[in-house]
Amino acid sequence: MGVILGRDRYGVVLILILSSIILTALAGDVGIGPRLAWGSLLAVSLIFTLWTSRAPAPVFLVALALIAVSLGASAGSRLLVDEPAHRGVGYGLSCLLVGATGVVVARRLVEHPTVNAATIAGAVCVRIA
Repeated sequence: MGVILGRDRYGVVLILILSSIILTALAGDVGIGPRLAWGSLLAVSLIFTLWTSRAPAPVFLVALALIAVSLGASAGSRLLVDEPAHRGVGYGLSCLLVGATGVVVARRLVEHPTVNAATIAGAVCVRIA
């Protein structure tokens, strides 16, 4: 279990990012179910990235609040607005989650003392995120 949940496990982060891309391609983005599945996978990716990057506790708490707001808004906006606006809300919030993931990985890579497989996987994560 420590192999997956350890520190600097950017290979796992890369798999999570690629999984969200594949989920989007397969499930699409129309309807509340696929959008919540996609948002949830992005949320898990961000939480794992924060964990593996040794993010400080205040950053972790802000990210958890962002995740709660984004999932709530993604579900609730469909009840209040039409599909095009709902899709825009979903994309905007997803951009925040993905962008935060890239920033967290980049911050850790700058602090990383050596170049190894983990830092290369982290650099790929930053590039595709």
